[in-house]
Amino acid sequence: MDAADPYRTASIGTLDLKLHHPRITGDRRGYLYVCDSEQGIMVLDATTPAQPRRMATIGTPVTAAWVDGTTLYVAAGDAIQTYDVTDPGRPQPRAMLHMKGAVTALGGAAGKIYAAVKDRGITRITAAAGLRAAATAALPGTVTDLAAEGNRLLATQRGGGLWDLTVTPVGTLRPTAFYPILHPSTRVALASDTAYVAGGGTPTAIAWQRGVAWAGGSGVQDLSLPAGLPRGDYAVMRLFDGGLAQAGTLKVDFARRGGRRFTMEDFEKALAKIRRGESGQRDAADY
Repeated sequence: MDAADPYRTASIGTLDLKLHHPRITGDRRGYLYVCDSEQGIMVLDATTPAQPRRMATIGTPVTAAWVDGTTLYVAAGDAIQTYDVTDPGRPQPRAMLHMKGAVTALGGAAGKIYAAVKDRGITRITAAAGLRAAATAALPGTVTDLAAEGNRLLATQRGGGLWDLTVTPVGTLRPTAFYPILHPSTRVALASDTAYVAGGGTPTAIAWQRGVAWAGGSGVQDLSLPAGLPRGDYAVMRLFDGGLAQAGTLKVDFARRGGRRFTMEDFEKALAKIRRGESGQRDAADY
């Protein structure tokens, strides 16, 4: 697709692959890696977008894929396999890692690789000296897709919803927020400051603030907000304590315009108005 004008996208080239449940990832060179749960992995040369062509096929059925530089990560059952795609037409198998369950999604950014395991959460994978699991964040339900940028990780949940996780300086994963979405959430993509979640009839767009940081301690949670945070509706976030599957409500103490603190009592009053159908949205958005 030509998306130079995002409001007038146009089809450039087509290649019929007769796929069943495809996942697709690509590298900066213009090669695409299409993975299918029945046909396996297909390497496509899309350097000439109007004439994409198949270069190679790996017959192993896979459920997820991610490419980092010239390394292709794929998931088949409970195993993660890497391929050297320095020459995309001749993928060479390298390391393999077995997880404690079926791998449902792979993702990463800037050398960081993450794998979602069914009903277990998300694991950070290191590839410094062979593949190994480095840290895990437990999440309820099944994660269907991952998107990462810097030290932030977004994960969609099959039953509906988007998790926001932080990668701490020591490499552990901290769930920091959950955005409920009223449709199954099967794909997530980032563009500028917006996360797009697909799975329903129309993708859901969520404003995603990169400047939001969270720090947890023994019974204390602090949330720092970027100075340029726009006015709008913000969700009450539910946090995990130490990565356990027991959520608690994060109470954020905002400053009300005029100097008085905006308390949870104020929030509950505004929420009650919204639930009654009164014009409470403005009350909640003004603080």
